[in-house]
Amino acid sequence: TTGGGTAVGGNEHQCTACRYVSNNKSNVMYHVLAKHLNVAPFGCPFCSTAASSYTNTVQHLRRVHKVPRNDASSKFYCSKCSHEANAPLNLLDHFLRAHLFPPATNTTTAAAAAAGVVEQ
Repeated sequence: TTGGGTAVGGNEHQCTACRYVSNNKSNVMYHVLAKHLNVAPFGCPFCSTAASSYTNTVQHLRRVHKVPRNDASSKFYCSKCSHEANAPLNLLDHFLRAHLFPPATNTTTAAAAAAGVVEQ
């Protein structure tokens, strides 16, 4: 499966880097982001706080900025740019494509990046 996990059995998905297992594939994806890639795609629109999961961002908005529950979970903000999304997975898709794995500018650069070659 995509997102750093493999199907284990039934509805269980396991992280391919460790023994973390969840029946929700999205949970495995958020786990990979936080524990193995150390990225925090979800940003706070009021301060510089960023989180690896949207639930942590919603809790932050409610506790720190006193944003009502419905408002805190209606928009999701990229921690790296001004992009907004109406759903957490849409924001995650943006973050992965725009910031974590941006498209290469040409095929030579893409081939070098795939081979682990760094231009100097």
